[in-house]
Amino acid sequence: MRSPMRKEGYALDRQIRQIKREEDKIKKSLKDAAKKNDKQVCTIYAKEIVRSKKAINRIYASKATLNSVQLQMSQQMGEF
Repeated sequence: MRSPMRKEGYALDRQIRQIKREEDKIKKSLKDAAKKNDKQVCTIYAKEIVRSKKAINRIYASKATLNSVQLQMSQQMGEF
């Protein structure tokens, strides 16, 4: 049986993969807009990429905290 914390870790991994897939789509759109010389659209896409990278970093931080708590709990319970 999987612990709820482990399930949450997997959910965070899924979110990261989803954001990265969206980021790849945005990068492709950014390149297309750059070829068309549309500076305003490029700026919007670039900001979106920055936001997605920040979101991924926040999720990684949450995951690290979750792993730390999980490790502390397993040590206290003597499962480690």
